Amino acid sequence: MKQTILFILSISLLISVSAQTEERLTYPIDTLFIPHHITKIRSYYSAVEETQVNTYFFIDSAGYAVFNYCINSLYPTTTFVLDNNFSNYFVVDCNNIILEYQGDDRLFCKDNANNITGILERDIGMEGDEPYALWTWQYAYYVPLCQDSGLLYSHRVLKSLNNYKKNLESRERKFSQPMITECTLNKERFAAQRGIGLYPASHLSKDSTYNHYWFWTAMNKDLDIVTAYFFIDSLYVIHRDNTQSRHFFKSQYQHHVNETIDTAKANDYLYLSEKSCESTSYMYLRYDAYRDLYYVVVSKAMTYENEDGTHNDAADKPWSLIVLDSEFNQKAEIDMPNHLSKHELMIVPEGLAVKDPTLSDKNNFCFIIYNIEL
Repeated sequence: MKQTILFILSISLLISVSAQTEERLTYPIDTLFIPHHITKIRSYYSAVEETQVNTYFFIDSAGYAVFNYCINSLYPTTTFVLDNNFSNYFVVDCNNIILEYQGDDRLFCKDNANNITGILERDIGMEGDEPYALWTWQYAYYVPLCQDSGLLYSHRVLKSLNNYKKNLESRERKFSQPMITECTLNKERFAAQRGIGLYPASHLSKDSTYNHYWFWTAMNKDLDIVTAYFFIDSLYVIHRDNTQSRHFFKSQYQHHVNETIDTAKANDYLYLSEKSCESTSYMYLRYDAYRDLYYVVVSKAMTYENEDGTHNDAADKPWSLIVLDSEFNQKAEIDMPNHLSKHELMIVPEGLAVKDPTLSDKNNFCFIIYNIEL
């Protein structure tokens, strides 16, 4: 299944490094093809496997959702062939995946032969807390993250605060709660234990609106949980003892504080598209377990309306990559070629795998492997 072709390019990229600017070279070293149209790409350090794992889905010819679990590779170590009726999922390890179905309070554990190996009751009641739900959708930026086979972290959402986007009082209640819940996990029960982590103080501000809230999450080898936000020039780290630290970084393309979104226009697609295009934001936090580095995508501001009246798509904004070391010191900002996709990034032993849409089609995704020299 693996196809490799020689891809010889030399691209000079400008890198901002701490207080100085230097010319460095980041260059492609390989080209890999995945013979499917893949979605829901994640790349993270697995404490279970003790190395980097990449995961993604594709739909097979029979219409089944195929979940691919790839250890130290873009290619699957194991696969799970799943029906399309599940609403949420999270993966435990290369042999076990847990599925949630709409309208069913139970969770179903399946192995990679599609056998049900456990039915889990959910116990998320925590004394003294308001009712809340645990976000179990394991997408590109949300928890849950498994620390080991018996401990999991999940994003916590208060059930009673559906109006927090527009209501300051509700927002203050929501963001005064812990942001993540530590849970125990076994073949019979999924149970909440304690809330951990604090939201940034800016979330409680009257000027804060929903465009600030969403976060990306990574877990490092020390099992710290690291979060990044769209419009905050910092990484927040939740340590094992539940203390929290903040580490500043800054894109050279972030020239001013982003304006907050007018909540009265929260459902205005054209307004949101314009704001998204014209703001520099941070996206897709990745932890690289091989090099002990953190990558944050910088989505650069661009003009929304062209002179001919046409509009640009925020998904096509030019981008760069901020690189931070194991101590969260900003080491570089690398301008990435604009034709590469900032939305599909995976990490392999050789370097950073970035999708090249110009070499991809509906049946094959092409990834360029970049070596990053610091």
